Amino acid sequence: MPPQRHPPMLYTGLLSSLAKAILLQAEAEVTAEKKAAVPLSQVAFTLLDRLQNFPEIFFAKLVQRCGGWPIPCGLPTVDFDGRPWTDEAERIKMMGYRRTAIQNDDADKPVPPETIVEYMNRARPMHPMFQLPRCWTWVSRILCDRVLLESPVAAQLIYTALDVLGSHALEVWGHQWVKLLEMIYTGVTVGFAEGKFIGGTTAVGNSARTRVQIEVERIMAEAR
Repeated sequence: MPPQRHPPMLYTGLLSSLAKAILLQAEAEVTAEKKAAVPLSQVAFTLLDRLQNFPEIFFAKLVQRCGGWPIPCGLPTVDFDGRPWTDEAERIKMMGYRRTAIQNDDADKPVPPETIVEYMNRARPMHPMFQLPRCWTWVSRILCDRVLLESPVAAQLIYTALDVLGSHALEVWGHQWVKLLEMIYTGVTVGFAEGKFIGGTTAVGNSARTRVQIEVERIMAEAR
């Protein structure tokens, strides 16, 4: 974002290269441990919010590489390692609130966060393709396509969606989400008509299907 803007064609090419670099790095990091990509996702989130036209280009590159749709997630009650937030100030910071002043000499005097009005005036909604309803759209659409469901990739993507957002989605959509979970659970345990299973019957599909089953059971157990 230099003072003098790049020509449109060059700027679009730079955004495409940036999106590809982020996705390649994410693929490399999650190979060892999926939580390793959390800092990278925070960088990507900021860029999606700040760079003009980047959401559309990033989404196009994401679909080009993996065919899955991004799934948003609200702030949980604990950090990724299960540690509760140490205090209200840390939780507010994680929600995206900024400090209203720079703390100088008086180290004991806390710097107050911005007000809700200041936050609302500064905050802008993410592009619709990265908002919460996209999760419902993706899950409901893939469950209606039996050809896609038989791919091991489908089972892995469903597992990822449930791992990232499954519990929160249950809080948001309640019984309607339970219906989708019931369909998913049927598809990975007893199968649909004619012995068709989510993820197929290959070794890779069986492994992914087991992960989906365990994740559905976890979500429902937490809801009881």
